[in-house]
Amino acid sequence: MKKTVIKSNNFATKKDVLSVKNDVRLLKKDINTLEQKFDKRLTSTGNFLNFRFNSLQDELKSFKREFIDFKDRVLTNLDWLVGAFKKFDEEHTILTGKYGQVNEQLDNHESRIKVLEKKKIYH
Repeated sequence: MKKTVIKSNNFATKKDVLSVKNDVRLLKKDINTLEQKFDKRLTSTGNFLNFRFNSLQDELKSFKREFIDFKDRVLTNLDWLVGAFKKFDEEHTILTGKYGQVNEQLDNHESRIKVLEKKKIYH
């Protein structure tokens, strides 16, 4: 772009005004070109971001489905494990009660055997 210098104390001539108008027209053209380039780049960037966002969204949905499946499998296995533990706990409770009864009977038998051993048996 051509620069025109207006000397001080001189009036602008028609040539100077036309030169400034031409400079303004060239500036507008340059600005328009830059706007078009900027719009293209902005559109391209927007499209890329939309693509990445959609990809991430799809990956997140896929991960969510996989996680739900994993959680279901874990909870199913934990249900079995909790059931087995409850059964074990119930059996342990029953056996503990039986153990107490058997100990009482054993103590009773021991005391009766001692009494019998002390007695003299005559034939």
